Amino acid sequence: MRRTCSECSKEKDVWRFDSGNLCRRCADRKALDERAERHEAEEQAFHGVEPGQHSISVLSKGIADAIIKLLDAGNLPPWKQGWQSAAPHHNAHTGYQYNGMNRWWTASKALENGWESTAWLTASQIFRMGGDILPEHHSTVIRLAVPPFRTFYIFNVEQTEGCRHGRQCLCSLCVPSKLRHSKIGDAEKIVAEMPNPPRIRLTNVMEGPPHYLPASDVVVVPTVGNYDQAERHYSTLFHELTHSTSHVRRVNRKIAGYSVNIHERAEEELVFGQSGIVS
Repeated sequence: MRRTCSECSKEKDVWRFDSGNLCRRCADRKALDERAERHEAEEQAFHGVEPGQHSISVLSKGIADAIIKLLDAGNLPPWKQGWQSAAPHHNAHTGYQYNGMNRWWTASKALENGWESTAWLTASQIFRMGGDILPEHHSTVIRLAVPPFRTFYIFNVEQTEGCRHGRQCLCSLCVPSKLRHSKIGDAEKIVAEMPNPPRIRLTNVMEGPPHYLPASDVVVVPTVGNYDQAERHYSTLFHELTHSTSHVRRVNRKIAGYSVNIHERAEEELVFGQSGIVS
């Protein structure tokens, strides 16, 4: 005996239905949607707003306050990044890139909380992917700036667990396409002829920004294909190689407090990091 599902209109065997008139697949989806609706209601209560009532003025003030907070904390870098970021802030399921105030808001919330991922999801999307939201974590509120001005409660993927879009999200936006640059022969020669060099590890930008690791004597720099210009790759590489001259096997420059003392960090970056000296 067969029955037609009232949701998807597909005819299936009776045993494939729940106690109602929904097939198992539609019943499971309905249960997830109801769970997401309950979670969204909790977020509405947490943020203190009624559905759809998070006004433009409220969001604008929140963004302005967040930017001022970041400026006061000194967390907004004044330099231009030469390598590609992993992705603009976006929905990891649909690929939609946030714009306007939502772009500022998601970026500031990620920076404030230390989230490296630029991928976001709604509760419904997280649950449908088999994931869950980490305990004690709450959403970020965004709002469409066009009618019907709907409010969304979204979560950075680093606030989730068990979801296929995890910390290392592999959606098309989170894995940037590599730019094709030719290596610069003279620059490669300088690196190859550096006396007593550290180990150089070329990475993808998803593994973090360029840096020097004194303990292991390793320079970590994104590959040349991650930069908008090949010259920027070598400029960054030379900068990190200059930091590596501090090692005990080279000039033995003391930078033990580099990561915690702002004055030592300033001296290292301004005096040595900008010198371009690699030997």
